[in-house]
Amino acid sequence: NREADWQPILPALNELLAQWGGKVQMQVLYDEAFYKALQTPYKMFEPMCPYERYHEVVSQADVALLPLNDTRFNRMKSDLKFLQCAAHGVAVLASPTVYEESICEGETGFLFSTPEEFSSKLEVLVLDVERRRRMAEQAYVWVRERRMLWQHYRARYAWYLEMAARRQELMDVLRQRLP
Repeated sequence: NREADWQPILPALNELLAQWGGKVQMQVLYDEAFYKALQTPYKMFEPMCPYERYHEVVSQADVALLPLNDTRFNRMKSDLKFLQCAAHGVAVLASPTVYEESICEGETGFLFSTPEEFSSKLEVLVLDVERRRRMAEQAYVWVRERRMLWQHYRARYAWYLEMAARRQELMDVLRQRLP
């Protein structure tokens, strides 16, 4: 159901894949429509898989593509994919939706807003191996320094306690919205 998110970048991606031939292989997780839309024989598809297999596949990647259109639904998502990529040393090319608060442009990843930006930044990530590796390392450090659970668990615990204390009030509001 993410076709609307990747359709804008698909022509640029297919053009680059045609230029690179077998130098770049695409590994697609779960999204069979995206897999079929890629115009390259150098692609692999992995259907829905166990969580351990997902991490195994991600850890084998050099670059992860994280496109999200600016929709209400997408704005409610988390930046978990960026965190997982950083943990595995994978450089990311992402849309600003969700990821602009986490990715330091050009340091811990690349952000794109247009197909042209997508194309030029993907080219950098593929061709400049040293920059790609440095970016992935910086993302790992950024996550380690800012997003580890031990750094935030007290605030999260306090939030849970507050919600528990307000349970009746929150349930009443929920019942009003969804009778």
